[in-house]
Amino acid sequence: MHIKLPKFILLSMLLISVVRMLASPIDTAVSTTVIKPSYFVIPYLNYQPETSWAPGLSGSYYFSSHDFSKISSLAANYNFSFTGLRTMSITPKIFFGDKHWLLYSNFSYRVFPDKFYGLGAAKRTDYALYFYNNISANIQLQYILSQNYFLGVAVDHFSNLFPSTNIRFEESVFSNVEGLYAYSNTAFGVVSAYDSRDNQFYPQKGSFIKVLAISSFKGKLSDYSVGKVQIDFRQYWQLIPQHILGMQFIYNGLYSASSIPFQLMPTLGGMDVMRGLRQGMYRDRQMMVFQVEYRMPVYKKLRAAIFTSAGDVFTKGLLPQSVKITGGVGLRYQYNKARVNFRLDAATSTDEYLPQIYFTATEAF
Repeated sequence: MHIKLPKFILLSMLLISVVRMLASPIDTAVSTTVIKPSYFVIPYLNYQPETSWAPGLSGSYYFSSHDFSKISSLAANYNFSFTGLRTMSITPKIFFGDKHWLLYSNFSYRVFPDKFYGLGAAKRTDYALYFYNNISANIQLQYILSQNYFLGVAVDHFSNLFPSTNIRFEESVFSNVEGLYAYSNTAFGVVSAYDSRDNQFYPQKGSFIKVLAISSFKGKLSDYSVGKVQIDFRQYWQLIPQHILGMQFIYNGLYSASSIPFQLMPTLGGMDVMRGLRQGMYRDRQMMVFQVEYRMPVYKKLRAAIFTSAGDVFTKGLLPQSVKITGGVGLRYQYNKARVNFRLDAATSTDEYLPQIYFTATEAF
């Protein structure tokens, strides 16, 4: 089954039009405040339940801008852990052509031992160890049709470099699972977005919606035929000065008449989506999540947050059959005038009662 792109374009334009009608009015005038170039390069000690302690080096460069909502940036990251993790990533987000074009991309290489708990929403305690070794690239070139409306093309590539020598194939969680051997998948499609946020790093008001539809075709730079649809909708309200209520709705679905490699499937958990769950414990062909976060000032550049999420993975249908709940609290420290924050979160869930700790830069959404 493949995505029909003309229908997707009509659907995405309809969704974006509805958001534009419902969203609070935003002052679209260009700010007279000049955001000066800034950068940081810091060693850090990252912690996630999935990787344990992971020392690393992180750096970002933020370009000069007159517009808080369109700040170009270049981020790079390298870290490792004592469990064998190695990750490298580069993320350019560049406005060019007098800010009529946006190039968003991410390139990463990841090597680490991981745990596979099987597919589906049911909780399992048994798992199989496997070695995760891949290269991925995501490129989106978007033209800014108006002040807030973007339309463009997208390319998404994933390569599973070689199979694990640690997998015991007789283990029940790997029964009839696709993706144990080396393969590659390259998908092409379109992306449309509406973005009226006052700031892309720490929004205080405005709306954001992005709809992505891509498809890969077996024998054409891919070993599988898979269609993907992603919807990311965010809304921010400033209740009183510096007190922000943010919400996010996420849908991620894969469609294919045949098997889909498990590495391509959406998962719950991690530092951005349903914090409090171990990333990768639940995965399936579709994922739907709703998140809410309340952000408040504490002292000068220090802020706090309270958040909760609800969602699940599922195989077919329009809605998940069950719902998992997570929640937690966090602290933010503003690094620069572009509102880039360092973030420390502690979260738990209805499935895992022990708190999970996350330390990183930028917001979850």
